[in-house]
Amino acid sequence: MKDPLLAEYTPEELMIEYLMDAIENDPAEEFPTSVQESGLYGHKTGDELFDQWQRDAALGKRIDFGEAFDDPEALKAFEAAKAASRARHEAKRGVARVAAEPEDVHEDYTKGT
Repeated sequence: MKDPLLAEYTPEELMIEYLMDAIENDPAEEFPTSVQESGLYGHKTGDELFDQWQRDAALGKRIDFGEAFDDPEALKAFEAAKAASRARHEAKRGVARVAAEPEDVHEDYTKGT
């Protein structure tokens, strides 16, 4: 009989979970020796910057993620996409942005007395 928790996952989701755990435990799982030696990473996305990050990671080089936002237009497009995504998420979940005012927050923990 299947574990009810595992029955809720698709095989693809289980494989992703396994790979995430395996790569976290041993990063060489993502970048085998052949990839580390050659720097040729087989998974290409078509985005030159992202593909370069993959090649750099395969060679063990440090990745500068801020490089993606060197272009002010790219940063502006990212911020717009992030705001649109947040708005869609909040609309879907029915979440309203409400900030608590300092006077609305009260500490009533008596520390055991």
